[in-house]
Amino acid sequence: IENSLKMGGKLKSGISGLGFDVRGRGLMIAFEAEGRNTVEELLAEKVLTINSGDAVRVLPPLNINESHVKEFIEKLSKVKNQHGRI
Repeated sequence: IENSLKMGGKLKSGISGLGFDVRGRGLMIAFEAEGRNTVEELLAEKVLTINSGDAVRVLPPLNINESHVKEFIEKLSKVKNQHGRI
């Protein structure tokens, strides 16, 4: 549980640092974006997320570590920069 709170905080901080409205608790996280398009674009980067209307859900495994968080934020940033919006 401690790891999920710590890594969830890092994920939320990184996602909000990219300009997204983010919500959630622990590793159950969602951020506002064009859901379906964003999910497809992240899947092309080999990142699995879930479409939830105008939000994207992120549900990583409990054993996620800082390198996984960093990789996710880098790929989300890449998708955002390539498409100018999400």
